Amino acid sequence: MSPLPLRLWIAGQGGQGVSFMAQLLCRALSHEQKFAVSRSDPEWGIRGGHVIASVLMDTQRINLSEAKDYNALIYLHPSVRDLKPPQGEDALCIDAYEMGLLQRARALHFEQGLNLLALGVLLSQIPCCQPNSIVWQLKRMLGRDAIAAWPANVALFEQGLNDGDRLKA
Repeated sequence: MSPLPLRLWIAGQGGQGVSFMAQLLCRALSHEQKFAVSRSDPEWGIRGGHVIASVLMDTQRINLSEAKDYNALIYLHPSVRDLKPPQGEDALCIDAYEMGLLQRARALHFEQGLNLLALGVLLSQIPCCQPNSIVWQLKRMLGRDAIAAWPANVALFEQGLNDGDRLKA
């Protein structure tokens, strides 16, 4: 699958890092001087409600309202499986529960890194940016207060990159 243009749709529950993942990817793409925009649509007032985010990337300026369908989807929680955005032919679908990604995150004792594991799988299938751009932006976004979580997040991201080809996507 060609990495351009990328039309990614991400869904999960509040607290799973859906918006964080979208912002992280968008920043990494922008760092590589690709046109990228993201939008998050939280439907939750408290932790646990549905959160949906979109990331669009192309070689030219783009507008979120122009997206008619998505060529990649990430489901981070079973409760969002019923949400069916318009998707293009041969769209990549990453279902974190169906693919056993949550169990992989738990095995590393860092369930909060499920989003980074899924992002690694995405980049293994659609190489839209360099992994180093993600790692660099991750360190910047976590900041000093959360830097202790950086090694675990990077480990899960790299595991997703390495295991992505072997997982059913």
